[in-house]
Amino acid sequence: MTVAHDSPLDETQKRSLARLGSGPLSFVQLKNELPPHLSASEVPEKVLGFSVDYRYMIRWKAGLLWLMPELQRYE
Repeated sequence: MTVAHDSPLDETQKRSLARLGSGPLSFVQLKNELPPHLSASEVPEKVLGFSVDYRYMIRWKAGLLWLMPELQRYE
């Protein structure tokens, strides 16, 4: 199983997460980056009440997740 996270995890946190499952875990730290065609000055801090970090998460779930090399072994 792969755990994707956007902030660093220390070894204690990784061990705690590993105890929740029954098999080996791998950890992948995501890079929250704007699409190449946008600059940070063009992006409002909030849109309809949603922060930039929340919108990064939604963008990742909507498409970037499926492009991760770490997940290519799964069907």
